[in-house]
Amino acid sequence: MKRSLRRAVIILAPLVLLYGFLKFYPLPDIRKAAERPFSTLILDRKGRVLQVLPLENGLRREKAAFDEIPEEVRRIILASEDRRFYLHPGIDAAALLRSLLTGLRRGSMGSGASTITMQVSRIFSPGRPGLAGKIREMALALCLEARYTKNEILDLYLNSIP
Repeated sequence: MKRSLRRAVIILAPLVLLYGFLKFYPLPDIRKAAERPFSTLILDRKGRVLQVLPLENGLRREKAAFDEIPEEVRRIILASEDRRFYLHPGIDAAALLRSLLTGLRRGSMGSGASTITMQVSRIFSPGRPGLAGKIREMALALCLEARYTKNEILDLYLNSIP
């Protein structure tokens, strides 16, 4: 009995410590960062959009509540950006392995392995490119996943892209 309890502690202690680190590591205030400017909408008297005025940089960003974004649009985004979004903890190990093997075969890293959560971490806390930046991005993605639901992360992503 003591031996099995000791094994359980040895296995669970690092997981509890990792979870605590991910849960309480200081993150940039992504809710505040998500309040970046959005395009001005010109509506008719019935509330229909007549025109979307671009931001100063020429991009158009429209704010939409998660429930207002059609399920089909969310499925299309997930299919093109992160098929296993609801299955991984912020880092897609299979995509990373595929990218690494492809890069080794080609001699350069060309295949992306960034999950939607990693992209959110890069949008709200940009770092430098390269391996160090990618590792930081992955660490922040794990922290985001420990604090927000998948739908909250997807909402942040959808309201951050042009």
